Amino acid sequence: MAGISDSSVIDLVTYDPSRDEIAVIMIADRPWSDSPELLDQIVAKLNTYVHFIQEGSLVQNFPQAAGKAVRIQVDCNSTPTGKPSGLIDGARDTLLARGIGIAVNVIT
Repeated sequence: MAGISDSSVIDLVTYDPSRDEIAVIMIADRPWSDSPELLDQIVAKLNTYVHFIQEGSLVQNFPQAAGKAVRIQVDCNSTPTGKPSGLIDGARDTLLARGIGIAVNVIT
């Protein structure tokens, strides 16, 4: 899995049967910071994921995703803080308007 630093890679796609939803998972593999580099990488990775979902690559690669709700899930080992948190929260309305959910999953 590539993590946030490689925006060209979809890290993981899973099915959440409890929600009947596809989770397109982004791995946050380093500590959160307000660095411009990290913020740019988050934006680039989110854009890759949105393109993957909306342009049909998700269903093309995972036909069982057709007709399912989809969320982008950020898996991380700590809750996002500062500017990354604001960026993820700010993306929520834009993504929901496109029919895509977003969630943060803190793995401890």
